[in-house]
Amino acid sequence: MIRQSLWALLVSAALTALPAGGLPTEPGLPTETASTDEPASPDEPASPTGPATEASTPPGDPDADASVTVADEEGSPLPAGNPIGRVEAVGAAPGVVTASGWALDPDTTGPIIVQLYVDWSQSTMAWADVPRPDVAAAYPYYGPDHGFTLSLGVTPGTHSVCVYAVNQGAGTSVPLGCSTVTVPSADPIGRVEALALDSGVVTASGWALDPDTTGPIIVQLYVDASDYTMVWADLPRPDVAAVYPSHGPDHGFAISLAVPDGQHRVCLYAVNTGAGASTVLGCAIVGTQPLPACYYGDVPTRFQAYDDWYRTLLDTIYLLPSTYAPGDLVDTGAAGLNSGYSVRGLVVNDLRDMAQAARAAGAPFVVTSAYRSYATQVSTFNYWVSRIGYSAALLTAARPGHSEHQLGTTLDFTSPSGVEPWDYSDWGTSAAGAWLRENAWRYGFVMSYPPIVSPSVTCYTYEPWHFRYVGRQAAAAVHSSGLTLREYLWTTWGG
Repeated sequence: MIRQSLWALLVSAALTALPAGGLPTEPGLPTETASTDEPASPDEPASPTGPATEASTPPGDPDADASVTVADEEGSPLPAGNPIGRVEAVGAAPGVVTASGWALDPDTTGPIIVQLYVDWSQSTMAWADVPRPDVAAAYPYYGPDHGFTLSLGVTPGTHSVCVYAVNQGAGTSVPLGCSTVTVPSADPIGRVEALALDSGVVTASGWALDPDTTGPIIVQLYVDASDYTMVWADLPRPDVAAVYPSHGPDHGFAISLAVPDGQHRVCLYAVNTGAGASTVLGCAIVGTQPLPACYYGDVPTRFQAYDDWYRTLLDTIYLLPSTYAPGDLVDTGAAGLNSGYSVRGLVVNDLRDMAQAARAAGAPFVVTSAYRSYATQVSTFNYWVSRIGYSAALLTAARPGHSEHQLGTTLDFTSPSGVEPWDYSDWGTSAAGAWLRENAWRYGFVMSYPPIVSPSVTCYTYEPWHFRYVGRQAAAAVHSSGLTLREYLWTTWGG
């Protein structure tokens, strides 16, 4: 067979075959096939020989469809007409979409052009010339070289992907299939779980990984945008591996840097590998920044994203917007507790472990309140106003937007007797209350309003039943610091 450069000739023929206004079935489809890299030209297509023989309906999967018939052991050509084929897989990886399958045209035994369109604004093309013995088994006249794999770089997010087989000879180009894919970001991901300044040393810990590698990546700590240090995020974190099993456990980090006295801005970065860009994991002010005295204000809290659940400061001053409503709520029954209440899914595993441990210790507890929406908090606050008066309600029931329950990570517990904990003289002395006070931090939960310092430091009265989930590492840091949760969040992250 004579080999020659046919790319310009075949593209011209393919575009000439398109109906006026573009490819069929999709309004606004581009009439040009853009490609930054021209594939190598295939061998010159051979013309079909022999009489046209009627064939059965082309199968979607040549291997699986036994209805294909051929006139003789060498096969016969299909009737002249549109291309046939199938998109067998559409995938997405960080920064790229791919599609693969097979396509042939009844009017030629050679390969044809296949086009990939993303959002009807980006496109690429390639020859469907990858060997596919299964296609040759179904269409022996046409041989095996009709497979394709197409890739196109795209931005992260949701995209529509369509694949077309470009017609040769009689007929018209046809869509092989369309689907919607979500392309993940190629940027590193991670979290700063603890950050502190003690005795002139800033320390931070957490985890970070890059979608482009299963190995560890570098994390950098900057102080005041000038001094910095870096470490590999390679410490074992089985909890990270449980969420990202293909990346394994070795993505934890602990990093420190000596700093002079005073207030400092500290930022941590996950350094990119491969496609994408480095990511800011978080920034905070550390140092001599005084905790504000309690007063009643309505200042938007600094960290309002759903991923900020572990560091969002809520008190009588700082509040969430009324629209804040997590979308991953699950019933508390999933944690082996009484149902009818909701928490974010990220709380469930540790909540289940804590409930099991409490039962084993002879101190079982049940849930009496969990997630409360902004609207529900309006009703809750008004109820307490009607029961104990406005001034007292300010100390025992948060105003709408100021409640930690709106985060979906906070629960009120009581004993299995069903008596509400606030109806005890001190529920903290009950079996369940005492066990939670001593052990809840081991499972990621912190008592938000402990005795002695409530309400002077916490802004609310002592509530031994009210526990907020901040994750095991942060809860351990709060416990060892001796600070209240309000103090810890303020000194670590600020308002």
